[in-house]
Amino acid sequence: MKRICVFFSEPNIYDYPFDDPLYLDSYKELASVLEAHGAELSIVRGVDSYLEKGKFKNSWKFINGDLVETGLVVADVIFDRGTRGNLVTDGSVPLLNIPEVNEICTDKWKSYQAFKQFSPLTKLALSDAELSAAFDEITTKKIVVKPLEGEGGRGVFIGTREVFKIETPQPEYPLLVQEWLDSSIGIPGVVDGMHDFRITMMDGNFIFAFVRTPPPGGLKANFSEGGELTVIEKENIPKEFWDVLSSVESYMSKFPSRMYSIDMALTPSGPRIIELNSRVGLLESTRHSVFSDFKQKLARKLISLAQ
Repeated sequence: MKRICVFFSEPNIYDYPFDDPLYLDSYKELASVLEAHGAELSIVRGVDSYLEKGKFKNSWKFINGDLVETGLVVADVIFDRGTRGNLVTDGSVPLLNIPEVNEICTDKWKSYQAFKQFSPLTKLALSDAELSAAFDEITTKKIVVKPLEGEGGRGVFIGTREVFKIETPQPEYPLLVQEWLDSSIGIPGVVDGMHDFRITMMDGNFIFAFVRTPPPGGLKANFSEGGELTVIEKENIPKEFWDVLSSVESYMSKFPSRMYSIDMALTPSGPRIIELNSRVGLLESTRHSVFSDFKQKLARKLISLAQ
């Protein structure tokens, strides 16, 4: 029986993302799907937990719905869901995603350099002086300041320069400073007002799409910020977003094994990339059948890597 190890950066079992019961349920569902396909799922945690040749010194399994510590484990495949600190292995075990894919998707400065034509103006700040210069170069009234890596809206500021200086008197560098994308025009026939449109791809194949909208008065559409999700059928995805995705896929196709999401917004200047994410999160199947289908496709993908 093949063993699929899901890696998270934080070392404690109920650290992110299992501090949210809905994400915990999603991985229980994945474990059941893998078991139905003749494989086992183990949870492994912490950047220092990897030993060699697929071995992790600590692991947990879902047993009767509970997470039970199971000690040292040997992976046949590693599903890298790390978000803080990079998992460094000896290359003896297949990874989803490979480091090159993770790098282009998680390092937002590298994402910007690769897809600059579809991105908001972005400046890299390594010091107070560079941050001040970035504030001067970006002309939108609101700005976005975010860490170089991260997901789920963690550490992201949206607002005026004055408020940022008050709230963050001692910034931690490096930081990215971006134009604020005004998506208040909505997407005709899809959504009214501000939005975040996500398309998820695996090995060049469409997996699902959804649009998120921020809560009333909010600027962030992340689930953690109370964003609302609506699944969008493939045939209803606007052509403008397909055009951006086509260019991104053309670049990413040099990586034969890849899974990532692209978040976009429609602005008065056309579609713009918000960010890429190679650590695609699992959503509970009760939200929509596409998330159940995704777990089936993901399970087959992970098992295929072990063959």
